[in-house]
Amino acid sequence: MAQAGPPAKRARTAEANFAIGEVRFADPSAAQEAVGLSGSMIDGHEVEIELDSKSKDGTKIAVKGLPLGYDWKKLKAYFEQCGDVKFADCVSSGAGGGNAEVRFDDAACAQAAVDQLNGSMLGGAAITVTHDSNSQDGTRLVVSNVPAGIEWQ
Repeated sequence: MAQAGPPAKRARTAEANFAIGEVRFADPSAAQEAVGLSGSMIDGHEVEIELDSKSKDGTKIAVKGLPLGYDWKKLKAYFEQCGDVKFADCVSSGAGGGNAEVRFDDAACAQAAVDQLNGSMLGGAAITVTHDSNSQDGTRLVVSNVPAGIEWQ
């Protein structure tokens, strides 16, 4: 059995009692247009939208203040008014715990992580580790019930 190696990319978690969205566009002009929607209401929540400072090509935005449990498909549909959305994701935090996404270099390491870590304890909470059904290559996992305050190291 393969050992679960270090994740290839950074895990994302939410740190407050609201959802945070990430949206990537096909081109930077659409991201700039989306930033202009900051302060608008989504499902009764005022959202703050900013360019992601880590986006090298200027196509990624962060959306803060979404309702807990907000669906990534709804987020994608909302931002299609600005341009071609290539990726959308939401993570939530709150009493029930949040979600994180972890990506591995290969599918064998991802499977080893599911086998070894599903049901394990993290920050005093039992986490659920599953394959992301949208991962085409099997390297992306979803970690559920991540306690608030857990950060990438």
